[in-house]
Amino acid sequence: MRQASVEDMMPLLLLRETVSRPDTLTIVHHNAEGLPSHISDLKSHHELCLADVLCLTETHLQGSFVAESLHLDGYNMFKRNRHVSYTNFPQIAHRSGGGVAVYVEAPFPALIAVVYRPPDYSLRPFLENVVSLLDALGVMDCHPVIVCGDFNENLLLGGRKPILELFQSRGFSQLITAATTDKNTLLDLVFISQPQRSLHSGVMRTYYSYHNPVFCVLSSSLS
Repeated sequence: MRQASVEDMMPLLLLRETVSRPDTLTIVHHNAEGLPSHISDLKSHHELCLADVLCLTETHLQGSFVAESLHLDGYNMFKRNRHVSYTNFPQIAHRSGGGVAVYVEAPFPALIAVVYRPPDYSLRPFLENVVSLLDALGVMDCHPVIVCGDFNENLLLGGRKPILELFQSRGFSQLITAATTDKNTLLDLVFISQPQRSLHSGVMRTYYSYHNPVFCVLSSSLS
């Protein structure tokens, strides 16, 4: 087995004093590659249990019913499945997989959106939809705005990064700098409208998914 440092395996536990403060918000995003098949792993993951907001992509849920086993104690759950998310792309909507969910433990003055972009979702329509999303979030006039998810744009590769460039043109910063997958690609991103609120951010480790979770710890104030 390859060696791993405590900092890599338990970043939030090492930050527990900050994470437990009432004036901070801990957000975790994870491409779970199937919520029903990995719910027991999520519930037993010591780091994920420290999240105030847990954002999941690739939930693989279908229909409107959510089994009681998929709820987390102390959290409110919000979800959107793949089949209702691609009105103009039935070839994507009718496939299995995809979907997002958010578990929220406590109120906090922030606006959070979760995005999953399938690898075959072409850039042009995706970017158009991101623009619409950011416009809608801007109308709500709540800050900071955090948009996290699996964007399937590898920031560790050379060349243009249209998704990153779009967010940057709208005043967002991207917090994750290390690889987030087993193949050393950086696909799981956290964009924030007020990066000065970010106290800590980084990548966790899991044993059950190709993707590792990413996190950020935010302050309620700009100072």
